[in-house]
This record gives sequence, C-alpha cells and structure tokens, in this order.
Amino acid sequence: MRLWRRFRGSVIAVLVFGGLLWAVGGGSDAPSDLEGDSQPQIFRFEKEDFVGVRIERPDRAIVLRRDADGGWSFADEDWRPSRSMVRRVAHQLHDLAARAEVVKNPESPERYGLGEEAIRVAVDLRDGSTIEFEVGDPNPTSVSWYMRPLPDGPVFVVKKAALDYYRAPVSAFREDKFAFFDASDAVALEAEVDGRRLAVERTGPRSWRMTEPVEQGASREQVRMMLGRVAALKALEFVVDHPSQVEHLGLEPPRHRIAVRLASGQSISIRLGHLIDGGESPQRYVFLEEDDAVYVARDGLLEAFREPIEDYRDPILVGRSAWELTAMSVTLDGEVVRISQTADDWRWPDGSVVQGSTDKRVAERAVSLEAVGFVDPSGEQSDLSAPRAMLELTFDGGERSRIALGHRWEEEQSDGSLGVRLLASVDDGVPHVVDDALLTVTEDLHREYERKKARDAEKNL
Repeated sequence: MRLWRRFRGSVIAVLVFGGLLWAVGGGSDAPSDLEGDSQPQIFRFEKEDFVGVRIERPDRAIVLRRDADGGWSFADEDWRPSRSMVRRVAHQLHDLAARAEVVKNPESPERYGLGEEAIRVAVDLRDGSTIEFEVGDPNPTSVSWYMRPLPDGPVFVVKKAALDYYRAPVSAFREDKFAFFDASDAVALEAEVDGRRLAVERTGPRSWRMTEPVEQGASREQVRMMLGRVAALKALEFVVDHPSQVEHLGLEPPRHRIAVRLASGQSISIRLGHLIDGGESPQRYVFLEEDDAVYVARDGLLEAFREPIEDYRDPILVGRSAWELTAMSVTLDGEVVRISQTADDWRWPDGSVVQGSTDKRVAERAVSLEAVGFVDPSGEQSDLSAPRAMLELTFDGGERSRIALGHRWEEEQSDGSLGVRLLASVDDGVPHVVDDALLTVTEDLHREYERKKARDAEKNL
C-alpha cells in the first residue's frame, strides 16, 4: 500500500511538472528563448550615430532630427525636443537584446498589439541606414513589451523601459526645462519682481557687480542661487503656443519678469503671470519669450528674488590673500608710510625689517575687509571725501586696490552693546559700513613707524 502511494505521488508530480513545461514552452506562439539563456541581439549601433527618429502613432507622427550644430528639432513643430527623451531613445535602442523570442511568423500579430494599432518607429543613423520596428502591447506580466523588427522579423519581448515611452503623451517629447545653462555661463541677470528692479553683471570668473538698485559688488552666492532657480525651472503643463492674448493670464504687462544673458549670446527671457491655486504647491503662468509659449510652472522661482536688497550685496570688499601683496602705502591723517613684502618679511622704506606683527595684521585685515552694513550711496552719511586713512595695496600681478577709511562713530547693536563703526570704500568709491579693526592696526603701524624714526634719529646723534 505504501509503495502504491509513493508511486502514485511520483506520477502526479511528473504530470504536474510536465504540464508546467508545456505551459511555458508549448504552442507555436510561446517564447523559445527565455531570459537567462542566450538573449537574441536585435539592434546594435553607437549612440553618437543616432541622427533622427520618426514615430508613427495612431494619434499623430512625431519626427525628431539632429541639426548640423548637434542640437535637435521637431520636423513639423517649433517646439524644443526633450533632451532626456532623445537620450532615452539612443540609450535604450543602441544595444537592444530581447528577453525572449516569441514567434517567428505570427499568424495573428494583433494578439501582441502589432496590428493596425501598432506604433511604427524608424531610427535614422549617421551612415544613412535606417532601423525600423513595430511596438506592440505589454505582455501579460506588464514587465516586458512585444516588438517586431520590420519588415518581417520575429516577435520578441523586450524590457519595458525600452519601449513604453513611445506611448507617452506627445508633450513628453517636448522639452519641459526652460533653459540649460550653468551659472558660470551667465554674464548678466535682470529681474523685476514685486515692482523692484535688480540687475547684476559679471566682472570676473568669480565676481559680480550690482548695477540696480545700487551700484556695487554683488554676492556671488546670491547670484548663483537666482541663476540656479532659473536653470531648474520646469513646465508642469503646456498651455498655449504663439498666444494672441495673454493679458488674462497676468502676462501683459507681466506681474514679474526675469532675463538671463549668456556668454554665447543666448538669452532666457521669462514673464511670470497670475498665481494658480495648486494647494500645497502653488503654480504660476509663465511665458518664455524665446519659445513664444505659455506654460504652468511651480511658483518657488520667485523666492530667490525677494530677499532684502542688502542680501544681494557682496560683503567681501577685497577678497584677496595677504601673501599676494607686494607693497602697501598706508596714509593716516595725511602722513604716508610705505612698506614692502619680501619672501620672508615686511620692510620699512629704508629696507629694515618691520618688527612685531603689526605689518602682518594690517595686510590680513586689509585683504579680508568685509562690510557689516550698507548705506545709501546718495545719502548724507555716505561722504568719504575726507577720509581718515587711505591704503593702497599692490599685488604680485601688478593689480592695485585702494581702500578709504572714514571716521569712527558708535552704534548700538542688536544686543544693546555699543559697536564702533566707520565708512569704507574700495576702488569704486561705494561706501560700506565696517568695524574699526583695520583703522586700529593702521594707527598702530604709524605709531611704530614714528618710534622707529625716533630710534633712528637717536642713533644718528
């Protein structure tokens, strides 16, 4: 009896296992080359050779072509093609292998979505050749999609990521980023937000200058933050192309306007209109002048342009290193002291070494001078026509900077204490409020020089 039970169990197991094998491998339309075994290679080409694609869909055709300058364009639209979608086509197809071959000569291609409703794709390569195939439906597991090379290739299943985007909305093939640039590419930025104008322009690889509302150095960090917000701006929705009227959207005149000019000559000009209630994520109408199109984007862009104007000013007034200095001419109340730096130390005009550390403190505090406050350049308290001290700095490349220091006053601080303040300007004459640290060591240097002259006089006697 036990032997019969064992024999019957074995027979049932064999039959069940055999049925599973038949279900996987039986029938003319079943995969004959399952994943894990040798996977048939379908396409192979270099990504750089991809120069065009035509996607024939039931709703419309989408045709993208690479331009002579390496950019991409729609053949029948003036939209900007999505860079990520172009890269995806090349990446997914350039080395495409099948997960399985389903059937060589399908009698009913419709069962795989390869009938009249199939999407037909033609990929153009640099050498003039074209790769063509049909995109079908997802397989029952929805992790793979059916496809067939044209004109008469077998039906394959391939990974979902290789084909599913061909059924994406047409807008997915349209660029949703307003601009592609790095902050280092920008040379000017202008903004009018909440009625306040702000304009900055590049003056060096790491320096910016504010031209409106005041003319003085601009904070590099703040400028980069504003540029970063513009570069990151993305369309959530495409509203209308070539609009005839935009007044009802708050875009003419615009509620706000931002413009960026790049070193290449390209410009990004954005108008921002009415706010759209988007719940936790407010949205706003945006008009990109270069596209002549209206979009909907998140409203967070404007936050970077609404800081107090003082936050956009550069508090670093010189921004050099003391080891770059070769000489300093230090004037106090009309008296001039000139010292020069050699490889090891600072020296007085007669070539003798400056003793102590006052010379080094003057150099350090001069090159690291920072504003602790700002004043209106046109106000009465901005007069530096008769400064208390003047420092002319000479650097190893021959460049010079001129620092003017005003007279001290006491100012109550936020903690109730009194702080000593004075006005200072560097090169451009724009006044800033600074502490008195540099003026103090300037006075120390003059006192030490007077003592040196007195000692030298005694030696001569």
